[in-house]
Amino acid sequence: MPTLMPAQQTQDHAFVTGSIRPVVLCIFQHKGKILVKQITRDASASPVYMPPGGGLIFGEYSWESIRIEIKKELGEEIKNLSFLGTSEQVTTEGQLPKHEIVFLFKGELANEAAYQQEMFWGEDETGQPVQATWKPISFFKKNKGKLYPDLILELV
Repeated sequence: MPTLMPAQQTQDHAFVTGSIRPVVLCIFQHKGKILVKQITRDASASPVYMPPGGGLIFGEYSWESIRIEIKKELGEEIKNLSFLGTSEQVTTEGQLPKHEIVFLFKGELANEAAYQQEMFWGEDETGQPVQATWKPISFFKKNKGKLYPDLILELV
């Protein structure tokens, strides 16, 4: 029987080395912009942007989990939620291997007034503060910022 490695803590989430981490993310678009949070995964790396969301907890369905994560990170409810697909990411973070299965959704903010907000504040699954903002899609298409996962640019 394989032995599990101890949990490793990174800036944006906890994961077990040698395991696959399921993640749920939701794309929100408005007037040529996409709502993203900035992640700096290691001090020497450039920032990475990703839609709001987080880890999928055992026993939760992905569509339930994304609603919970959005409430925690943005303080908002989702309407017109639709499943776009999955993306598999195998990378390294610092010296640690990382393997994620991303369940990608598209939705709308139920509170129309939220589209006028420039910033959203909340917390991630580890209790760390999260800040999300609207970024022009052209920012990513012109390679001025890295969007995770890469598949998102094909969908927006």
